[in-house]
Amino acid sequence: MTSINKTLTTIFILIILLIFCFTGCISKETKENNASSLHSSQVNVETKNIKTKYFEVDIPTTYVTDVNYNGDIVLKKDDEIVGEIQLMGYDSEKSGNIDFILDDLLGNNETMTNTKELLGYFTKTYEVTLERSSPAAASIQNSQIEKHIIFITQNYFEKTSTYIAYDIYIISPTLSDDTLINMAKSFKEVKN
Repeated sequence: MTSINKTLTTIFILIILLIFCFTGCISKETKENNASSLHSSQVNVETKNIKTKYFEVDIPTTYVTDVNYNGDIVLKKDDEIVGEIQLMGYDSEKSGNIDFILDDLLGNNETMTNTKELLGYFTKTYEVTLERSSPAAASIQNSQIEKHIIFITQNYFEKTSTYIAYDIYIISPTLSDDTLINMAKSFKEVKN
């Protein structure tokens, strides 16, 4: 009987240890899942509203902003430029064709990889993905992906004798597409 008691006691202790270990693992896994779901459900990002002479927009507070003399907003993180919101002019004769307008708005060392019209904004709006490369004469050749949302208005800008477009862009993947969309949704023209 003693050997049966020892065996039963050993089995009983093993079962208790397994239950303890199993519930400890489940408890740890549950805590990790809860922490993960809290992190992923934090949709609200704290923002600050910045207003210039021509527009206002909500920017995540985690980014430093500089407003230059044109009223453009430069977004920085760790002293690196990660995006910009800028006022641009375009020729009114080309206003019916986005490709011509983008030719006016964009520089020489850029390749458009995607263009799509966005609905639900205050004016004609496009999402544009660009690959910007170094000039041919640059000693180091590199490229970066930029995601733009461009608002094309019919507002005349006397200073440059052109019509106004607003360009919000981020350098991907430094800033997320969600950040870009949230800034675009908060964007408003300031009526002077």
